[in-house]
Amino acid sequence: MRVEREIVQEQARRLLEEVASELAAARQPVATYRLQLHKGFPFEAAAGVVRYLADHVAVMYLGAVVELGPVAGVFAPPFHPYTEALLSAVPVPDPDAQGARIVLEGPLPSATEIPRGCPFTGRCPRRIGAICDDTPPPTRQLSNGHRIVCHIPAEELAQLQSASALTRRSG
Repeated sequence: MRVEREIVQEQARRLLEEVASELAAARQPVATYRLQLHKGFPFEAAAGVVRYLADHVAVMYLGAVVELGPVAGVFAPPFHPYTEALLSAVPVPDPDAQGARIVLEGPLPSATEIPRGCPFTGRCPRRIGAICDDTPPPTRQLSNGHRIVCHIPAEELAQLQSASALTRRSG
């Protein structure tokens, strides 16, 4: 019975990977997300695909979860600054949409030398000072199980992100 279950799970995983890769190829994604379906079914998929295949998503940077929650929560503001940058790279099918991509500055960090404070501090466009370098950020509980790990309060992130969106649309 166990062998049959493993065979079925492997076939299901392959099918999902094939569907995800086909959808990803059609959208030419930049950002990928790792999905965990049932136990032992991790795979990566494009951000646009994640919306349709997953109920919950975790965004990780340098092996640390920076945002976690239901797909609808993670794909709507307020975002962790890293999630915001990832989502800015996702192509939008509307030719009139004028979104600007957030380009992360600074050197790529080493996974063996993770910063003492926030793992994203060296490349974060919203870094607020030494607290980001020295102190691990708190986990902020938002609605419906959505969590962001950041020093910036969610309300402030939402204001910053809506101001950025207006600037990107008008500029």
